[in-house]
Amino acid sequence: MLKIGLCDDEEIARNSLKDLLMACFAKFKIEVEFEEFESAASLLSYTTELDALLLDIDMPSMDGFEAAQELRKRGSKVEIIMATGMGSRFKEAFDIKALQFITKPFDIKEVEHAVNLLIKKIFPKKYLKIVHMRREMVISQNDIISICTDYGGIQIHTVNNTYSHYESLEKIISRLNEAFICVNRTTILNIDYIADIKNDKEMQIKLINGEVLSVSRRRKREVNEYIIEYKLRQQS
Repeated sequence: MLKIGLCDDEEIARNSLKDLLMACFAKFKIEVEFEEFESAASLLSYTTELDALLLDIDMPSMDGFEAAQELRKRGSKVEIIMATGMGSRFKEAFDIKALQFITKPFDIKEVEHAVNLLIKKIFPKKYLKIVHMRREMVISQNDIISICTDYGGIQIHTVNNTYSHYESLEKIISRLNEAFICVNRTTILNIDYIADIKNDKEMQIKLINGEVLSVSRRRKREVNEYIIEYKLRQQS
Protein backbone atom coordinates (compact mmCIF):
# COMPACT_ATOMS: atom_id res chain seq x y z
CA MET A 1 0.00 0.00 0.00
CA LEU A 2 1.29 3.44 -0.96
CA LYS A 3 1.20 6.20 1.64
CA ILE A 4 0.39 9.52 -0.05
CA GLY A 5 0.38 12.95 1.59
CA LEU A 6 -1.91 15.77 0.42
CA CYS A 7 -0.96 19.23 1.68
CA ASP A 8 -3.28 22.10 0.72
CA ASP A 9 -4.95 24.75 2.86
CA GLU A 10 -8.20 24.32 0.83
CA GLU A 11 -10.25 21.27 1.82
CA ILE A 12 -12.17 21.35 -1.49
CA ALA A 13 -8.90 21.13 -3.43
CA ARG A 14 -7.67 18.22 -1.27
CA ASN A 15 -10.93 16.31 -1.79
CA SER A 16 -10.91 16.93 -5.54
CA LEU A 17 -7.32 15.75 -5.90
CA LYS A 18 -7.87 12.73 -3.66
CA ASP A 19 -10.81 11.56 -5.81
CA LEU A 20 -8.72 11.84 -8.99
CA LEU A 21 -5.77 10.02 -7.43
CA MET A 22 -7.95 7.18 -6.15
CA ALA A 23 -9.36 6.66 -9.66
CA CYS A 24 -5.86 6.67 -11.19
CA PHE A 25 -4.34 4.23 -8.69
CA ALA A 26 -7.38 1.93 -9.00
CA LYS A 27 -6.50 1.42 -12.68
CA PHE A 28 -3.19 -0.07 -11.57
CA LYS A 29 -4.87 -2.08 -8.78
CA ILE A 30 -2.74 -0.30 -6.22
CA GLU A 31 -4.11 0.41 -2.76
CA VAL A 32 -3.45 3.89 -1.42
CA GLU A 33 -3.66 5.43 2.03
CA PHE A 34 -3.91 9.22 2.29
CA GLU A 35 -2.65 11.58 4.97
CA GLU A 36 -4.09 15.10 4.71
CA PHE A 37 -2.44 18.32 5.89
CA GLU A 38 -4.07 21.76 5.89
CA SER A 39 -0.80 23.67 6.34
CA ALA A 40 2.96 23.39 5.96
CA ALA A 41 3.25 23.40 9.75
CA SER A 42 1.02 20.32 10.13
CA LEU A 43 2.99 18.57 7.37
CA LEU A 44 6.33 19.28 9.04
CA SER A 45 5.08 18.01 12.40
CA TYR A 46 4.27 14.62 10.79
CA THR A 47 7.12 12.19 11.44
CA THR A 48 6.19 9.11 9.38
CA GLU A 49 7.92 8.87 5.99
CA LEU A 50 5.52 9.14 3.04
CA ASP A 51 5.97 7.47 -0.34
CA ALA A 52 4.80 10.59 -2.15
CA LEU A 53 3.60 14.09 -1.33
CA LEU A 54 1.30 16.31 -3.39
CA LEU A 55 2.11 19.78 -2.15
CA ASP A 56 0.31 23.04 -2.91
CA ILE A 57 2.62 25.96 -3.57
CA ASP A 58 0.36 28.82 -2.54
CA MET A 59 -0.32 28.48 1.19
CA PRO A 60 -0.30 31.12 3.94
CA SER A 61 2.54 31.46 6.50
CA MET A 62 4.83 28.98 4.73
CA ASP A 63 4.42 28.11 1.07
CA GLY A 64 4.93 24.71 -0.53
CA PHE A 65 8.48 25.37 -1.69
CA GLU A 66 9.57 26.45 1.77
CA ALA A 67 7.99 23.32 3.25
CA ALA A 68 9.70 21.13 0.64
CA GLN A 69 13.07 22.76 1.31
CA GLU A 70 12.68 22.02 5.02
CA LEU A 71 11.82 18.37 4.28
CA ARG A 72 14.94 18.02 2.13
CA LYS A 73 17.08 19.58 4.88
CA ARG A 74 15.75 16.89 7.21
CA GLY A 75 16.84 14.20 4.76
CA SER A 76 13.41 13.24 3.45
CA LYS A 77 13.49 11.41 0.12
CA VAL A 78 9.73 11.57 -0.44
CA GLU A 79 8.71 12.02 -4.07
CA ILE A 80 7.13 15.48 -4.36
CA ILE A 81 4.54 16.62 -6.89
CA MET A 82 3.86 20.36 -6.75
CA ALA A 83 0.33 21.71 -7.28
CA THR A 84 -0.05 25.30 -8.43
CA GLY A 85 -2.23 27.75 -10.26
CA MET A 86 0.86 29.23 -11.91
CA GLY A 87 3.85 27.73 -13.67
CA SER A 88 6.53 30.37 -13.14
CA ARG A 89 8.60 28.78 -10.34
CA PHE A 90 10.23 25.86 -12.12
CA LYS A 91 13.74 26.66 -10.85
CA GLU A 92 12.58 26.23 -7.26
CA ALA A 93 10.96 22.92 -8.19
CA PHE A 94 14.29 21.80 -9.62
CA ASP A 95 16.09 22.80 -6.41
CA ILE A 96 13.84 20.63 -4.21
CA LYS A 97 13.90 17.77 -6.76
CA ALA A 98 10.17 17.81 -7.45
CA LEU A 99 9.04 14.93 -9.63
CA GLN A 100 6.30 16.83 -11.45
CA PHE A 101 4.03 19.89 -11.57
CA ILE A 102 0.24 19.68 -11.76
CA THR A 103 -1.92 22.77 -12.22
CA LYS A 104 -5.18 23.92 -10.69
CA PRO A 105 -7.99 23.33 -11.50
CA PHE A 106 -6.89 19.68 -11.67
CA ASP A 107 -7.12 17.85 -14.97
CA ILE A 108 -7.52 14.05 -14.96
CA LYS A 109 -5.00 13.53 -17.79
CA GLU A 110 -2.38 15.63 -16.02
CA VAL A 111 -2.96 13.75 -12.75
CA GLU A 112 -2.77 10.39 -14.57
CA HIS A 113 0.57 11.40 -16.07
CA ALA A 114 1.89 12.34 -12.63
CA VAL A 115 0.69 9.02 -11.18
CA ASN A 116 2.42 7.13 -14.00
CA LEU A 117 5.70 8.90 -13.24
CA LEU A 118 5.26 8.23 -9.54
CA ILE A 119 4.68 4.50 -9.99
CA LYS A 120 7.68 4.14 -12.30
CA LYS A 121 9.86 6.00 -9.80
CA ILE A 122 8.90 4.40 -6.48
CA PHE A 123 7.67 0.92 -7.37
CA PRO A 124 11.03 -0.62 -8.31
CA LYS A 125 12.44 0.49 -4.94
CA LYS A 126 9.64 -0.42 -2.57
CA TYR A 127 6.98 -2.66 -4.04
CA LEU A 128 6.57 -5.85 -6.04
CA LYS A 129 3.66 -6.87 -8.24
CA ILE A 130 2.86 -10.60 -8.12
CA VAL A 131 0.05 -12.99 -9.02
CA HIS A 132 -0.95 -15.19 -6.07
CA MET A 133 -3.82 -17.69 -6.42
CA ARG A 134 -4.75 -16.04 -9.77
CA ARG A 135 -5.07 -12.67 -8.07
CA GLU A 136 -2.87 -9.69 -8.89
CA MET A 137 -1.50 -8.03 -5.79
CA VAL A 138 1.22 -5.67 -4.62
CA ILE A 139 3.50 -6.48 -1.68
CA SER A 140 6.11 -4.38 0.06
CA GLN A 141 9.70 -5.40 -0.69
CA ASN A 142 10.60 -4.42 2.87
CA ASP A 143 8.34 -7.22 4.14
CA ILE A 144 10.01 -9.96 2.05
CA ILE A 145 12.36 -12.20 4.04
CA SER A 146 13.30 -14.73 1.34
CA ILE A 147 12.26 -16.15 -2.03
CA CYS A 148 12.81 -19.76 -3.08
CA THR A 149 11.98 -21.97 -6.05
CA ASP A 150 8.88 -24.15 -5.74
CA TYR A 151 7.40 -26.56 -8.32
CA GLY A 152 8.17 -24.51 -11.40
CA GLY A 153 7.45 -21.20 -9.66
CA ILE A 154 8.59 -19.50 -6.50
CA GLN A 155 7.48 -19.01 -2.91
CA ILE A 156 7.81 -15.54 -1.41
CA HIS A 157 8.14 -15.59 2.38
CA THR A 158 7.18 -12.31 4.04
CA VAL A 159 6.92 -11.21 7.65
CA ASN A 160 3.25 -12.23 7.82
CA ASN A 161 2.50 -14.48 4.82
CA THR A 162 3.81 -16.83 2.15
CA TYR A 163 2.84 -16.23 -1.48
CA SER A 164 3.12 -18.47 -4.55
CA HIS A 165 4.05 -16.79 -7.82
CA TYR A 166 5.13 -18.09 -11.25
CA GLU A 167 8.35 -16.35 -12.23
CA SER A 168 11.97 -17.45 -12.31
CA LEU A 169 14.48 -16.32 -9.69
CA GLU A 170 16.54 -14.69 -12.45
CA LYS A 171 13.65 -12.50 -13.55
CA ILE A 172 12.31 -11.56 -10.14
CA ILE A 173 15.68 -10.52 -8.73
CA SER A 174 15.91 -7.92 -11.50
CA ARG A 175 12.77 -6.33 -10.01
CA LEU A 176 14.05 -6.25 -6.44
CA ASN A 177 15.95 -3.51 -4.66
CA GLU A 178 19.56 -3.64 -3.47
CA ALA A 179 18.69 -5.38 -0.17
CA PHE A 180 18.32 -8.69 -2.02
CA ILE A 181 20.96 -11.17 -3.09
CA CYS A 182 20.85 -14.65 -4.61
CA VAL A 183 22.80 -16.99 -2.30
CA ASN A 184 22.42 -20.20 -4.32
CA ARG A 185 20.52 -21.56 -7.34
CA THR A 186 17.25 -21.80 -5.44
CA THR A 187 17.15 -18.91 -2.97
CA ILE A 188 17.15 -15.12 -2.71
CA LEU A 189 17.30 -13.45 0.69
CA ASN A 190 16.76 -9.97 2.11
CA ILE A 191 19.92 -8.85 3.90
CA ASP A 192 17.88 -6.77 6.35
CA TYR A 193 16.45 -9.99 7.83
CA ILE A 194 19.75 -11.75 8.52
CA ALA A 195 19.99 -12.85 12.17
CA ASP A 196 23.38 -14.58 12.07
CA ILE A 197 26.14 -15.69 9.70
CA LYS A 198 28.41 -18.71 10.17
CA ASN A 199 31.39 -18.34 7.90
CA ASP A 200 33.39 -21.53 8.32
CA LYS A 201 34.17 -23.96 5.50
CA GLU A 202 30.53 -23.72 4.52
CA MET A 203 28.84 -20.34 4.77
CA GLN A 204 25.41 -20.49 6.39
CA ILE A 205 23.00 -17.62 6.95
CA LYS A 206 20.27 -17.70 9.57
CA LEU A 207 17.25 -15.46 9.00
CA ILE A 208 15.01 -13.96 11.67
CA ASN A 209 12.24 -16.47 10.90
CA GLY A 210 14.60 -19.33 11.81
CA GLU A 211 15.32 -20.33 8.22
CA VAL A 212 18.94 -21.41 7.66
CA LEU A 213 20.36 -21.01 4.15
CA SER A 214 23.56 -22.47 2.73
CA VAL A 215 25.58 -20.26 0.41
CA SER A 216 27.02 -22.05 -2.59
CA ARG A 217 30.83 -22.29 -2.58
CA ARG A 218 31.23 -20.39 -5.83
CA ARG A 219 29.11 -17.51 -4.48
CA LYS A 220 30.60 -17.37 -0.96
CA ARG A 221 33.07 -14.53 -1.59
CA GLU A 222 30.61 -12.52 -3.68
CA VAL A 223 27.84 -12.84 -1.06
CA ASN A 224 30.22 -11.89 1.77
CA GLU A 225 31.44 -8.79 -0.03
CA TYR A 226 27.96 -7.73 -1.09
CA ILE A 227 26.55 -7.99 2.45
CA ILE A 228 29.43 -5.92 3.87
CA GLU A 229 29.10 -3.25 1.15
CA TYR A 230 25.32 -3.08 1.58
CA LYS A 231 25.57 -2.58 5.35
CA LEU A 232 28.21 0.13 4.91
CA ARG A 233 25.93 1.96 2.44
CA GLN A 234 23.07 1.79 4.94
CA GLN A 235 25.23 3.36 7.63
CA SER A 236 26.46 6.24 5.47
